[in-house]
Amino acid sequence: NRRTNVFIVGTDAAACARFETLKTAYMNLALAKEIHVQSDKAGIGEDAVSVVISDAVVYLPMEDLVDKEKELERLKKEELRLTKEIARGEGMLSNQSFVAKAPAAKVEQEKEKLQKYKEMMEKVRVQLEQLQK
Repeated sequence: NRRTNVFIVGTDAAACARFETLKTAYMNLALAKEIHVQSDKAGIGEDAVSVVISDAVVYLPMEDLVDKEKELERLKKEELRLTKEIARGEGMLSNQSFVAKAPAAKVEQEKEKLQKYKEMMEKVRVQLEQLQK
């Protein structure tokens, strides 16, 4: 329910003119703070979310959609949680006693969980890197 700026980049002057005449209607439909109709991507951040429609591309700036500080805090907590899970999984799998005594299915399950946590960690770190730019 956050109001955001919306950028509509038309494919040509005629498309821009059509979108410009309907701008007020789009503002109500999109719950937009403001709608900018333009013919190029000037002023639109690289992190903007885009939707391709007929005769245009609609961009929503990420900074308007996400509270950056809250998202950074959430991602850092997730990074900490995943760090603990990875350490736990690696600890179990490096324990020769566990590997020797546990059923093969349990060992395989722990390997799969560890791999999943490592993949999740990579995604979290990419998101953190993007937000910290």
